[in-house]
Amino acid sequence: MELGKISFVPPSKIKEYLTYLEDGKIAGTKCKNCGTPHFPPRADCDNCMSDDMEWTVRDPKGEIVTYTTIHIGPTGFEDAVPYTICMVELEGGGRLLGWLDEAKEEDITVGQDVSINLKEFEGDRIIYAVRL
Repeated sequence: MELGKISFVPPSKIKEYLTYLEDGKIAGTKCKNCGTPHFPPRADCDNCMSDDMEWTVRDPKGEIVTYTTIHIGPTGFEDAVPYTICMVELEGGGRLLGWLDEAKEEDITVGQDVSINLKEFEGDRIIYAVRL
C-alpha cells in the first residue's frame, strides 16, 4: 500500500504510518516530553526539539481551511481533472490535504465541518477522501 497518487517517499521510511492506514486509521505523533500533537507525523517535536515521540490515532474530523478546484492537472494527474482538494484543520491539531470527495463547488465553504475517510485509489494506493 502507498499513500497518494504519486509518492516521493519510499514506503520503508513510513512503514509504521502505512500500518495505521492499512487498518483504516489516521495516525499522528505526540511528543512524550511536552505533549504537543503532530500531524503529519514527525520524528522530532518542533516545540521542544525532543525525539521522544509516540503514535496516536487521530479523530477523522475537522474543518475546511481552504480549497481549490484543479482544472489543469500536473504530471501524473492529467486524467483526474477536474478535482477539488482541500486543507483540513484536524480536531486536536494538525492539517491534512485531501481530495474533496463527491461535492459540488457551490456546496463548499471555509469553516465547514468535514469527515476524513481513506479511499482506495488506483489499485494499492490510497488517498484521504474528505466528505461534507
